[in-house]
Amino acid sequence: MFVKNANPRVFNANDQIGMTFCGTYPDCRSLKDYADGQALDHLEAFREPEPIHKLADELANFIHQYTLTGHRPFGTAIFLTSWDEKSGGHIYFVEPSGLNYEYRAWAAGKHRQAAKAEIEKLKFEDMDGKELVKEAAKIIIAIRDENKDKDVEIEMGWVGSHTNGKHETVPSDIVKDAEKWANEKLEEEDMDED
Repeated sequence: MFVKNANPRVFNANDQIGMTFCGTYPDCRSLKDYADGQALDHLEAFREPEPIHKLADELANFIHQYTLTGHRPFGTAIFLTSWDEKSGGHIYFVEPSGLNYEYRAWAAGKHRQAAKAEIEKLKFEDMDGKELVKEAAKIIIAIRDENKDKDVEIEMGWVGSHTNGKHETVPSDIVKDAEKWANEKLEEEDMDED
């Protein structure tokens, strides 16, 4: 049996909150299950979806407990994303130490410094979801070391007015188009430099 993607890293914590992980995959799955449980408990207790800041705090506290006690610390970082009409978009980043912060944009992983430098150049206010997907693909492709890095499968999630505040995985055809666009743009930039 052929499974297109057996180890996804983009999930939903609830309909409104998306989760993306960076780090060891078994820890990702464990924290995803914990987040699902917390979101479900909140929904059952209060009859409303859990706010993103509360879920970020709960995950951070859970991760921090493992850091302090005799257990092995989690080896993963988590991005939480949501959007609503009243307050707009939110991105929370939960570090492996248990710290969490809200950001406008952020990067994690092996080439995070280079990615952050590219992110700072973008004007988010002037872009729609599909343009942001293209720019994200361009950054991912541009910063990776082709000689050392294995083949990359790009997964993305989005949430915004175009999804009515529901987190969704970006359709694979849009991601493939974005990868194609990014490769063409990078080739153009390389030719301009020569």
